[in-house]
Amino acid sequence: MNLITQQLHSLLMINTGGLEKLKLAELLNVSTDELEKNLTELSEYLNKSGVVLLQTETIVQLAAQTDILPKDLQKELRSEQLSAALLEVLTIVAYHQPITQLEIETMRGIGSEQTIKGLVERNLIQPKAKKIDGISIPHYSTTQAFLAHLGITSLRELPPLPKNKAPNAAQ
Repeated sequence: MNLITQQLHSLLMINTGGLEKLKLAELLNVSTDELEKNLTELSEYLNKSGVVLLQTETIVQLAAQTDILPKDLQKELRSEQLSAALLEVLTIVAYHQPITQLEIETMRGIGSEQTIKGLVERNLIQPKAKKIDGISIPHYSTTQAFLAHLGITSLRELPPLPKNKAPNAAQ
């Protein structure tokens, strides 16, 4: 493993909440292409260690590889099951992020304030304020914890929605 990849590994271990890719490139003084190359090298190294590299389009984080644990221990770690309402909203956010509460409620046809609050409390989605016409409106997106909960490393690993069943905000 080269020095940049080792430094990348150290930075991600220190910053347990993850780091933005642009910040990592800046800290390591490398291009985004070189960062991606080193992320690939780090990921390959970590896959042999019980640790995985979780990535979204913008953020990178280390996480435990829970799928190698005994099934009963995996169940214990995921002891709190998500209700159908939580899963429905989480799916909408995952496939349509960033998305507002109003857009979620339009797709579901029902109020979603408590469901969204529950997902935020579980750290599966997070609000980010966007100003629209001078008014700050939260837009929700998934978190690294969401990826870890599903056992995936990137949103690109989500299965495609069937074309005839995909939720549509315009409905």
